[in-house]
Amino acid sequence: MKPLAPISARSISLVRWLAASWGLMIVLGFLVLRMDGALAARNLVSFDRAVFVSINAATLTGFTMGFARPHEFSTIVQIVLALQTLLGVLLSLIGGGVLTARLLGLRHSDSRIALTSLLMIGLAAVVGATTISHGDGLAYAAFRGIAAIGCSGLTFGAFPTANDPALLLALIPLSLVGSLGAVFVLELKDWIAHEAPITSHVRRAVALAGVVYIVGTLMAWLLIPDAVRVGDSVPFPSPARASAIVLSARAYGIPIEFASGWPRGLVWWVIAIVLVGSGAAGTAGGMGVGYLATFRGRLLRPILIGVAVQAGVLLLGLIVLLQSELQLPADRVVMIAVSAAMGVGLSHDPLSITGPGLFLLCVLMLLSRLLPLVVLALIIRNGLGLPEPVTQAIVDK
Repeated sequence: MKPLAPISARSISLVRWLAASWGLMIVLGFLVLRMDGALAARNLVSFDRAVFVSINAATLTGFTMGFARPHEFSTIVQIVLALQTLLGVLLSLIGGGVLTARLLGLRHSDSRIALTSLLMIGLAAVVGATTISHGDGLAYAAFRGIAAIGCSGLTFGAFPTANDPALLLALIPLSLVGSLGAVFVLELKDWIAHEAPITSHVRRAVALAGVVYIVGTLMAWLLIPDAVRVGDSVPFPSPARASAIVLSARAYGIPIEFASGWPRGLVWWVIAIVLVGSGAAGTAGGMGVGYLATFRGRLLRPILIGVAVQAGVLLLGLIVLLQSELQLPADRVVMIAVSAAMGVGLSHDPLSITGPGLFLLCVLMLLSRLLPLVVLALIIRNGLGLPEPVTQAIVDK
């Protein structure tokens, strides 16, 4: 292992501190959830559910829970859940961004990526605030924007429907930008300002997103019956519904509708889209096939090992869940396990799993957020990034 360049060492140290803060926030969330009065109805949250709710928020997964919705918790719990989501977004945007930039030898400094990430979150809150007519207040609406850029399904208040202008004009664009990350925003800004061309890595990530969306929507459209009703029984054309479903699986993960009303073929197609995932440096979790499509050359082999680890843990978790949750059909178990491992949070209905099954989902959710960062950091530490003189040439702007 060759010595780390100073800039790479600082980047890994920054990600380590972010991860430590994020981990402490998970512990804080658990402790607050175990306090008397954590639920507005004064009911006690069980140990396994407290662990799950805390990790569900911090990992930006956002499964809908059967026993309580986020707005049914006490005010202090809601604040902690919002802070967990915020730290999860920061860990993904800054942590993933700086590691990707150092690994690929990009010109963007840590401070520039961190500042861009903060600006993205601030803008997301402002855009989310414009959806206030849909929600239950300004704070809930602003948080909806932060959750969207974090590709998190955790929202306070009512969920948007497939034909809601707030979803189409605000939340979907935010989630797509969040899934691509701060590096994409910086590359786009420099390209527009004619300062530098967009790198091949970012071009591949954008191309992957476009191909998955177009092919996924066309196939989903074919799998959805012509006569559909969504939300509060309002007819809506199946092409637009197909687009919303694919985007939910690809980026934002907001439960605009549960999969219980989908044809079985559509369920398996959405599972395949979730497994494709996204590239590095964004808020979409897990190491899916998208990593193999966006990294090239000397990096492909170590990235392939990371994807294989992700697949192996997912397969093991799936086998255990199929044995422990015998009351659930196989396709429902597969969707839950894949959603947890890829940080999406889609399911057939609000989760009613308890006990060991919840702990297993927690492991998969933690893996979805941490594995990409660990793999990128290990590649840098083992000297598979750019040579030291090139890395040291990066200068803060």
